[in-house]
Amino acid sequence: MSHLLPKSELEGTSIHPGPIVVVVLSHRDPPLVRRLVDRIRAGNDVFVAVHHDPTGPPLDLPSASNVAAVPDPIKCQWGGYELVEATWNCLRWVAKTVPELSWVLLVSGQDYPAMPITKIEAELHSTPYDAFLRHFVIDGDPADDVHHWQQLCRTRYFHRRRVPFLSRSVPWPRRHPFHDGLHAYAGDMWFNISAAALRGMLESSFTERLLRFLAAAHIPDEMFIASAVCNQHSLSIANDRRRYVRFDRGAHHPYVLGIDDVPEIVSSGAFFARKFDVAATDVLDLLDAATT
Repeated sequence: MSHLLPKSELEGTSIHPGPIVVVVLSHRDPPLVRRLVDRIRAGNDVFVAVHHDPTGPPLDLPSASNVAAVPDPIKCQWGGYELVEATWNCLRWVAKTVPELSWVLLVSGQDYPAMPITKIEAELHSTPYDAFLRHFVIDGDPADDVHHWQQLCRTRYFHRRRVPFLSRSVPWPRRHPFHDGLHAYAGDMWFNISAAALRGMLESSFTERLLRFLAAAHIPDEMFIASAVCNQHSLSIANDRRRYVRFDRGAHHPYVLGIDDVPEIVSSGAFFARKFDVAATDVLDLLDAATT
């Protein structure tokens, strides 16, 4: 399910026709978000849906037919269930608003395209994959682990419970919905999923069971999409997040990218890179020049 195909098999006619929706989750730096939105909406057939934290600074979006603010935005907190709620609300809203969509991508307000938007569109329309997601099985045999993070996730999701109104979780064995061929997966919050994957989430009763389980989990956003999509066994899923991101060892948040990172960003094959600072206009100018 998660193997990568040769590039020659990724090219061809449109397997996934329809507009691509990019959902932007933002909470700060309106000028950076506005620049990101302007860059994305310049594609051939792209719709940009912005979920802006209502407690953040006011965001003035461009008046355009392919840009909209997601209604009733939620105040989000890092590591909290609110991020899952916001993501799920956005997915349901875009499914109704752009029913003919072919793909949905989730980015943050501090992301920026790492390749031309038209190139992203061309690949997504022609790929045989139904999703590009970084994901790991976390309910399997620990002897089969390929990353130390899998054991951390086992503890986080199955042996701890988030306490309401507190920012921490406590030791607590959890009952879970991963039975009868359903497995627990963890991965990145930022995703690329096709219309088929989204439709499967919307139509499956497992999604609601998963949401109830995650309501009491710490950092639930790192399990939500991975588990909801990877348990759709008819899908072809590439274990590739298509994001350029750097983490300092032990850090909770990505490294802020600079000019020296631009050549590697452009050559990475990623759709988007994260994250950028609002003051780094020279970095974004250089990226624009390299990806136009």
